[in-house]
Amino acid sequence: MPGSCRRDRTKFTKEQLKILIDTFNQMPYPNYATKQKLAVEVNTDESRIQVWFQNRRARHRFQERPELKEALESSQGPGRDRLPEQMRKLL
Repeated sequence: MPGSCRRDRTKFTKEQLKILIDTFNQMPYPNYATKQKLAVEVNTDESRIQVWFQNRRARHRFQERPELKEALESSQGPGRDRLPEQMRKLL
């Protein structure tokens, strides 16, 4: 899109991901100083670290609730009627 200010996707290396995952396993909600330290360690901006942790927490919550995953997979079918009642209320 011309004139778009959207940034390119950040692609972390395996080494960077190991550092981030290890830190996440110890503290899923790092403070600002920790995010700054990680940004220096993996050579990226603190804002990218912030977004990575937000996305990881969301993914982690989703994986902890298998009924949401099953509902999402079944909703890819012919219609909403296959969703559990509580999920239909959210739509």
